[in-house]
Order: sequence, then structure tokens, then C-alpha cells
Amino acid sequence: MRTGGSGADERRLRAVGDPPAADREAITRAIEACAGRPAGVPVAGLRAAVAEHLAVAREAVPADAVTAALGLLIATNRVDESGGRLVAVPQEARRAG
Repeated sequence: MRTGGSGADERRLRAVGDPPAADREAITRAIEACAGRPAGVPVAGLRAAVAEHLAVAREAVPADAVTAALGLLIATNRVDESGGRLVAVPQEARRAG
């Protein structure tokens, strides 16, 4: 059964798809929260951990947005990578840094 839309409309809807569920700020906060866990978070599982923290599917968290947020957090010394895991940098260390 066809709806009233044209074939072009149907193709456009499929091509556009759903927008990402998480914005850059939410992803940044989620990375900080994951890195703040006692053992940090494995770098390889960061996207999945962010998705879990945000309670969305992994596919709803754009990989490039995670990479950009991670770069910002490392550049501003809010997280660091050690032994394949991301860990939060204590505020005292940031001040001294």
C-alpha cells in the first residue's frame, strides 16, 4: 500500500535518516564521566561506553564526534590516556600542569 508521497519523497526520507541522538556537549560530558570511573575506560571501547552512559544505541553516537570531543578533552588536560585506558586528570594536576 502506497502513501500519498512520491517516490522521490520516500527516497529522501531514507537518505536523510535519523539525526544523531547525542550532541557534542553531551558526548564530552559522557567521556569525562566514563574516564572518571575508578579504572577509567578502555580507549577501544570508548564509543560503546559513551553510548551506554547516554542510554542510546552505539550507532546514535557519531564516531567523529567522539574523536573530536576526546581531542578537546586531552588538549585541555581533562583526560589522559594511560595503558590503553582513558582516565580523568584530577583538578589539582590540571592547575599544576
